[in-house]
Amino acid sequence: FHLDTALLDADRDGVLTQAEVAGNISLSTDFARIDANTDGRLASDELRTWIGAGGLSKNARPLGDLLSGTGMDTG
Repeated sequence: FHLDTALLDADRDGVLTQAEVAGNISLSTDFARIDANTDGRLASDELRTWIGAGGLSKNARPLGDLLSGTGMDTG
């Protein structure tokens, strides 16, 4: 998985705040778990650790679930 933090880092300070990740379900849900040093900011090393532990994949949903209710299907 790849996470483009540059798109989320609105103020370009190299870290992500809760406000900056608010639109990302995986990051906002796991923010406290990812923020290992509890400084309220997600640094690249914290994100790498979380991704390495399967952070993105455990929050992934099957394509069928994502398309449910949209009128589209996977078949």
